[in-house]
Amino acid sequence: MKNFTQKTILTLALTSKKILPVKNSQCTPLIYSLYATTSEYNINLAAFQKRLELLQCEKIFIYNILPFGSQSAHIISDYNKDLPISVENPLYYINNITLKNFLIKNILKDAIVPKTSIADHPLLSYSVFIFNSLPFPFITTLMRQYGFWFTPGATSKRGCLSPTEYRLSQFITCCEGMRRNTIFDSYHNYNKFGVQAIVDQTKFELDINVKDILKLYDCLEEFLKTKLNYKISEAQPWDLRMDGNYPFNYRDFYDYYIDNVVKKESNSNSNSIIKEN
Repeated sequence: MKNFTQKTILTLALTSKKILPVKNSQCTPLIYSLYATTSEYNINLAAFQKRLELLQCEKIFIYNILPFGSQSAHIISDYNKDLPISVENPLYYINNITLKNFLIKNILKDAIVPKTSIADHPLLSYSVFIFNSLPFPFITTLMRQYGFWFTPGATSKRGCLSPTEYRLSQFITCCEGMRRNTIFDSYHNYNKFGVQAIVDQTKFELDINVKDILKLYDCLEEFLKTKLNYKISEAQPWDLRMDGNYPFNYRDFYDYYIDNVVKKESNSNSNSIIKEN
């Protein structure tokens, strides 16, 4: 069976609102670099870990984010928590987490804290985010509900290697080595892998708010399972991904959400008013 689900790999960095104005002043702007592919993209754990060590990586935090499923966290390096993190004692951490928990537990907000007990810089500087099955514009719409505005950065610096691009290229190199060339496919097939027009985004943001966001996650899980036949494929205990018969379509999900959440709530409220009268 052909796998139609998407995989979007991101690296993020904080930026200044003074340098890069944001339309919504309530949002924290984050510059992103993106690698778009399908969930058939496989990471050989042993080779990945070996390349990290050869490149003297001290720490990396990978968040593998799925629309639904169970959570699990794994340290894939020989890390001794009683010793400082170093090249000799690296920390390579992978967290399989649902989109719902990633957002409501403020994982991204915690990652931009200036200092933690395990890093002298924000964890964002050492993190890679892998979003499964959902097109990037849909992800950015959800992120704005939690106060984050994703931007590709200033056009005046286009052509210069950015920190997010450098970190993402390091990650892909550790995944693939130097022989494969999936970057070419990702770059030239971005429209197929990562882009999907958001229809009436303003209306969507009015219908979806933080108060009702949990209903959206429940509806999204039901839609993916019943309409698209999505299920979790466990290639390795640390490598969870989504397999499905059909690609996620924003328009179809929006209609499904309106019919199964918004209209039902409206009808329920109307019935309650009629009973009270």
